[in-house]
Amino acid sequence: MTSRFATAEFRRAASVGRVREAVSNVRANNNNRNNASLPRAGD
Repeated sequence: MTSRFATAEFRRAASVGRVREAVSNVRANNNNRNNASLPRAGD
């Protein structure tokens, strides 16, 4: 395994991680928006 191959794999894994993080952030924002319009149990 060459260092160049290892670097490419690391970059690919890092970019996939960033995409997953962005997707989860968008989902969390949508959930927060939806929940804000609903009455909460404590209110």
